[in-house]
Amino acid sequence: MFKKFIGLIGLLLIPATGQAAPISSYDITNAINSGAGGWSNTYTGTKTATGSSSASTYSGLGALYNYTGGVGTLNDGVYGTNHTNAHLLAVNDSPFIDLFFSSLVNVASISLFSFNDGNSIPGSITSVDVSIGGNTQTFATTDNSANTEFVNLSGSALANIATNNLRLSNFAATQYFDLFAISEIVVNSTPTSATVPLPASAVVLLSGLGAVGGLRAARKKA
Repeated sequence: MFKKFIGLIGLLLIPATGQAAPISSYDITNAINSGAGGWSNTYTGTKTATGSSSASTYSGLGALYNYTGGVGTLNDGVYGTNHTNAHLLAVNDSPFIDLFFSSLVNVASISLFSFNDGNSIPGSITSVDVSIGGNTQTFATTDNSANTEFVNLSGSALANIATNNLRLSNFAATQYFDLFAISEIVVNSTPTSATVPLPASAVVLLSGLGAVGGLRAARKKA
């Protein structure tokens, strides 16, 4: 019986596998404004005009905006299907995206979804800088299909830093005017010691285990 308690506790304490970390809000600096060139997105926060895009001569892409303090297209849980639900950005505008989480996470990977409808802009991101806790590293993307780019942090210096925010910057892309698009961002995380408390069931079992151990000792003395 004693060994069964030990085995059960071991199962309860196995760390959870990686899972999506909900993005509570996000900011974008130097985003091409929604509606430009027919590209559109939603955002609940403040949008402040900052100037003109480097791609302003292409298809009417004019004003740049800073998006702050809100939620929208990038974290609405919907993978875009066309240019009407995606953020359009240009490498030469030096945009960056700040993601915020409601609790600490260890970031394992990041998926940058766009869409697949024959447009040449989605899937054009070839690399991006990821900054966590004051540390920045450049990552080449993989799976550069027409609907997603994958950034794998596993084994990097950033993989085990518990954080409640991260920054994506210094994007490299391959399409017209270095344009790229993102319709949804998914951050896959592994548990941190700060966010994974001992399960209540394990606490109960540990208490019971102490009682069982005391009873066994009493029987031996008897």
